[in-house]
Formats: sequence, C-alpha cells, structure tokens
Amino acid sequence: MAQWAQAYDVACMGAMRMIRSVLPQMKAQGGGAIVNVNTMATRKPMIGEGGYAIAKAGLGQVTRQLAVELGGYGIRVNQTVMGWMNGVPVQGFIDGMVAAGQKREDVEGQIISRIALKHIPPDENCAKPVLFLLSDLASEVTGASLEVNGGEWVAL
Repeated sequence: MAQWAQAYDVACMGAMRMIRSVLPQMKAQGGGAIVNVNTMATRKPMIGEGGYAIAKAGLGQVTRQLAVELGGYGIRVNQTVMGWMNGVPVQGFIDGMVAAGQKREDVEGQIISRIALKHIPPDENCAKPVLFLLSDLASEVTGASLEVNGGEWVAL
C-alpha cells in the first residue's frame, strides 16, 4: 500500500502540483497548453507495475477533467501515452535481462515483435508528439490522448 501511495504521490499528484504552479501565469496570459506524459501500462497491465499504472490512470482522468475545467481560460490539457522508448531506462531493462542470462537479440526481438513499426521508438521521436500538442498546430485539441508507441497499442 505504501509503495502504491508513493507512486500516486509522484506520478499523479506531482503532475497536479506542477500544473497548479503554472496556472496563475497561464490564466494571466489568457491561455496555454499542458501535456501530461502517460504510459501504456494503463492499457496493458503488467505484474509489478500496479501502483505506477494506477497512478498514471489517475493522471489520465486529471487530463480529461482539467481539459473541461480549464478550457474556458484558453488552457488546453492533453496527454501522450508512451510505450517502449529506446533510451536509458529501456536499455537498462534490456541490459538487466542480458545480465540474467537472456540474449540481447531475443529480448529486443520480443519487444519489437509487438510493435507495428518494428523498432523501439527512440526517445527523441517520442518527444515530437508532445511538442505537437504544445504547439499552435494543436490549437483545437484538448482532453485528448495521443498514443505514442509505434503501434504496439492501437486505441479505439
């Protein structure tokens, strides 16, 4: 329970504290954009990720709720739902599996086999949809969830 509460405090309440800190400025300037970074763990539960996934599911509701509550101030609130991202954390996971005796190509192959684009998306490419949602190109988008996972999960 304590680990789940800590995960909720960091992943959900931490985002809310950050949002609360920028709201006065956004309201004063007549608008803004907030993008919460969520996770595919809210779509595909995995053993050992319960607290994290539940906290991030809460963040999804925060996104939808604040989109409705802050829209009148010209503030847009959206989220990206990230899957595997080829950066330090994922490479650390793969390295750990290799250290446990698995072959690197097998571990990477298992991950890639579930991704429609057939590669683990690099961190820098996963950041681009966040930039899109922050930009004026998304000026009419609020309350949305953008799946950023190379097609591992295809939302309805």
